[in-house]
Amino acid sequence: MGIDYELGLVRVESNSGEVLEERLESEARAPEVGVSASLYLPAARELRLALRHGDTARIRLPDRKAPNETPHGPVVYLDQLHWIATAQYLHSPEKLGKGEQEAVERLLGWTRASAIILPLSAANMVETTKLAGPQRRDLGTVMLQLSAGWQMRSPIAVRSAELRRSLKGGEPVADGVVTLEPGVAAATPPEPLQVAEGVPVEWAQWFQDITTASAIASTLVDDEALPMVEGLQMATGWGEKHQRLAEFMRAHRVPKEHARINTRAMLIADLHKEIAAAAALVDAGDKAFQLWLAEGLERDLSRMPYLGRQHEVIYHRLRNAQDRWEPNDLFDLNFLSCAAGYVDLVVTENKFSHYLQRAQSRVPAGATVVAKLPDAVEHIETLLANQVDR
Repeated sequence: MGIDYELGLVRVESNSGEVLEERLESEARAPEVGVSASLYLPAARELRLALRHGDTARIRLPDRKAPNETPHGPVVYLDQLHWIATAQYLHSPEKLGKGEQEAVERLLGWTRASAIILPLSAANMVETTKLAGPQRRDLGTVMLQLSAGWQMRSPIAVRSAELRRSLKGGEPVADGVVTLEPGVAAATPPEPLQVAEGVPVEWAQWFQDITTASAIASTLVDDEALPMVEGLQMATGWGEKHQRLAEFMRAHRVPKEHARINTRAMLIADLHKEIAAAAALVDAGDKAFQLWLAEGLERDLSRMPYLGRQHEVIYHRLRNAQDRWEPNDLFDLNFLSCAAGYVDLVVTENKFSHYLQRAQSRVPAGATVVAKLPDAVEHIETLLANQVDR
């Protein structure tokens, strides 16, 4: 099934060779979007996108009959600076040192051979929209091509699953965090599938998958930067609140055990609406909820791959008032903590790498965390060797 947005044409070819063509309505041609044409191959579950600036990308789509598809190789989460380095290697390699160039080359080889998976998160996508023009197109195209449809589920959904399972007394671990389901990286998940009368369910599913993947592609390679004024204001206020608490604790020499209580209280305050929603979903009674809030949450934080790490990072940062809280810390705290709980390797920067490593002793086993691409290459080699041995 192919859609040419420039010609305004939809073309469907069946296995028997029958061809159907239909003209798009004029408003559906959308000449300003980043995708000029798409081709969907249902048997291969592959969407091939022709981007308006000349590049192409192949997006793997989920198997609707087996929705819990798991990654086929080691999962490596790249923080934004390392996605940028990867794009620089392809477009302006002189900006990278020799060691970093060699590391990116190895990374590209493994990814193109489908030996490893590089999922995209909403943080990657949002930070890309700060850019404009060729810089944004180059970066967005690399992200599309190398992620190939794999996404990290929104941390909001992941922590909701951890909270619900904790409230129910189960193992507080989320499922399907790295997935091919289109659109799940966003804080607001895709709308429930709508099937019009007379339309096969499979067609409705294809349409939803194709349009969601195409929309993400167009957003990533758009030319125009998007202002994030409201989000920046919220993140600034969040950071200031934590900075004030850190300075208060330093001034009053708050002991470790009280610092942990303050950290948990801050986490509950930030997530109070989500905690209430999770309690409502599992139909927790008042007494059970109060007991969980007083005892269960503290016990289960050490069993939560994502929220446990977030809690530990906040704790260590609150005890270091000299480390100023910045608006971007809100993204890092949530997305890197989530990734570190559910993937094999996280490649970030020095400061957050340090905090995540400090958190490891009090949380479930998760990703190895490194700050440099050459170190990541060494660890990927080990992961791939272990995979072959198994």
